[in-house]
Amino acid sequence: MSLRISSAALALLLVAGCGEQSPEPGGVTMDCATGGAADLAPVCSVYEQKAMDEDAYLVIWHPDGGFRRVRYLAADKRVEVLDGAEQASGVTQEADGSLAFAIDGDRYRLPVDFVNRAAGPQPTPQ
Repeated sequence: MSLRISSAALALLLVAGCGEQSPEPGGVTMDCATGGAADLAPVCSVYEQKAMDEDAYLVIWHPDGGFRRVRYLAADKRVEVLDGAEQASGVTQEADGSLAFAIDGDRYRLPVDFVNRAAGPQPTPQ
């Protein structure tokens, strides 16, 4: 009898552990190419954790649930990786104002809204 109870309890634990996946993060859609993808596609999400002075602290979520924590330094138009990965490379400002960069073979294009917001208010031409 105790073997049946133990087996039933184990089965319930296994079923409970197989619950629904957590919902995908929201945020602003961002172009990225992760996991060896050849082309950039709007499949990542980016969140601004906080902005300090001209810097923006961001979390970029991959479609597979992975993520990157980065800091965008607006004064230098530079991306600093905060999650222990290798540093960003190939950082360039695109013609539309977005910022393109790569980390560990994954490529990203930071939306122009984040680039402009991090740079702070722009002076009004006189």
